[in-house]
Amino acid sequence: MDKKKFVEGIMALESVYDNFRILKDERSTMLWYKIFKEDDPKLFEMAIETYIATNEFKPTPAGIRKCMEKLATNYNLNGAEAWGKVMELIKKYGWYRADEALQEIKSDRPLYQAVQAMGFRELCVSENLMADRAHFLKMYEQYMKRESDKVMLPGRVQNDLKQLQQVDSVTKLLTEKFEMNKTS
Repeated sequence: MDKKKFVEGIMALESVYDNFRILKDERSTMLWYKIFKEDDPKLFEMAIETYIATNEFKPTPAGIRKCMEKLATNYNLNGAEAWGKVMELIKKYGWYRADEALQEIKSDRPLYQAVQAMGFRELCVSENLMADRAHFLKMYEQYMKRESDKVMLPGRVQNDLKQLQQVDSVTKLLTEKFEMNKTS
């Protein structure tokens, strides 16, 4: 996000909240900008508007981030709705068309991950749907929380974590290759 969009958002906050004047303090402005500069400007703007509409107390970066998180993850279903969607997919696609079922839910990352973890085909032939439902709900909530936590992190931190994960996967591959060569 460019500094102009950031300043517009902060000016909106300053116009609504008394005693909230971070633009007058260069240090505060730079700290706030550092937190939000990697974020999508439209999401930031929507979060500012949401914060103003729903909070009576002066904003904090965490408060704005919570609004961003709610806006960014509102496509997700609650646990019961997600399980209902799984049951709908089982009826619609069944065992033989599992790939089509997974393709249909790919855009809802927590739902897709939970179904992948449990195995769509295994769910299709399950003889204990009550237990599977309980396990699914726990996993789905964990995946939802993970997605929510990612959104709460500043964009710069998210990028750093992605880089660390890439380095970790390369290190793992190299270690495996080294171990294979060692035993040969």
